[in-house]
Amino acid sequence: MKLPYFRRQLKTLILYMQKILLVAACALFIFLSCSKGAPRTYTITADIDGVTESFNTNIVVSNGGNLGIYEITAKGFQNNSSSANGMLLTLDDANPISTGTYILSTAFSTKAAGVYYIQPINIEYGGYTSASGADVTTITVTSIDSASMQGTFSGQLLLATGNSAVAKRTVTNGKFNIALQ
Repeated sequence: MKLPYFRRQLKTLILYMQKILLVAACALFIFLSCSKGAPRTYTITADIDGVTESFNTNIVVSNGGNLGIYEITAKGFQNNSSSANGMLLTLDDANPISTGTYILSTAFSTKAAGVYYIQPINIEYGGYTSASGADVTTITVTSIDSASMQGTFSGQLLLATGNSAVAKRTVTNGKFNIALQ
């Protein structure tokens, strides 16, 4: 039995529409399955006098500079309380910040580093380099792109401001993964 012309055309149209809907459903599934990935977690951690501390709260990064000097500054705290310890890292260079080792030097350095440990009630320890060069404060940038920067840091920090019975802090195993935007 032959279907009338109209019914054959309707059946062909329905099959065609089913194919379109199948392709559209597959495309929608693929589109919804794709994601931008998990959000990146940015961190600053270090051992301060042998005790591991994390400064992963309120990480703030300044990426700029002026007068021909490029600068990146990152600061993070242990938590949101007013009694939280903090860590401040600074990198300065006459050229754009790139991978390599930055040092705190007694002489002008094209790749200069700063490491600061901040405690409540205006106590701050700052990195130093001894005259013999034995105690050197360093930051090593291992990876950098337009979105983030990773690396390590270490050094001897002297009491710079405030009153504390501890005059010197040793920072080892410092690691950072920070956003640059």
